[in-house]
Amino acid sequence: MKISELISKGLEYLGKERFLEVIVLLEKVSCLKKEKILSSYDLELLPSIENKFFKLVEKRNKNYPLQYILGKTEFWSREFKIRKGVFIPRPETELIVEKIVDFAKGKSLTIADIGTGCGNIVISLALELPESKFFATDISSLAIEVAKENARIHGVENRITFLKGNLFEPFKKLSLKKSFDIICSNPPYIPKEDMDSIPEEVSRFEPKRALFSGRDGLKFTKKFVKLAPLYLKENGRIYIEIGDGKEKEVLSLLKGWSIKEVYKDLSQKPRVLMGEL
Repeated sequence: MKISELISKGLEYLGKERFLEVIVLLEKVSCLKKEKILSSYDLELLPSIENKFFKLVEKRNKNYPLQYILGKTEFWSREFKIRKGVFIPRPETELIVEKIVDFAKGKSLTIADIGTGCGNIVISLALELPESKFFATDISSLAIEVAKENARIHGVENRITFLKGNLFEPFKKLSLKKSFDIICSNPPYIPKEDMDSIPEEVSRFEPKRALFSGRDGLKFTKKFVKLAPLYLKENGRIYIEIGDGKEKEVLSLLKGWSIKEVYKDLSQKPRVLMGEL
């Protein structure tokens, strides 16, 4: 079957608005670059490639996340490996990286990332802040495995200590109290009651413990804000992503902190909270 015919069939299944997804799926199964695909519509592809392509199209048609199909995702203009069972990074989370880099550029700091997932935040920070050292935790063994792989790919594996465990438990075991200048996190923050209202490809396929956090969506955040001061140095900072409409509730958790700021994302929604002791 010609490339043009495969594209047409793919669009029949997925819809014309998913043209770029069809091309990306063809890239994966054919090992051809996008430019080659778009300039070679009359090229005949092997039946084995056709079969692989239609299997992926069928998978995507069932709302299986494209990032899991491809085994990769993009964050902070860099490619990261991703696997089913590990949370897929969102573009709005880049705001955490942006704000920490603005503050920490040129400084030698110790920075921790709690709930690191595929390591997108901590690795991006390590690449932008070569003078600093980093720690990252996650409760998922798979997430730690993927994060370590991404750190190796980006050449920062020797500058990040990855630790398996929930929240600050690994730091407690290593007696790392009062050790960090900055602690950041993109925590689960969707209320469980909202489970039915989020897209199926998120609720059905991504790890639920990376998405949902109690009835109000703040179970993880409350623990994070309560425990972070034990591990922060004097004047240490936290940067944490917050859910829609949760700005006031999260700010109220920071009573007694000397500085509190909320940063808005590109949609002008409050998205990242910074607190300084």
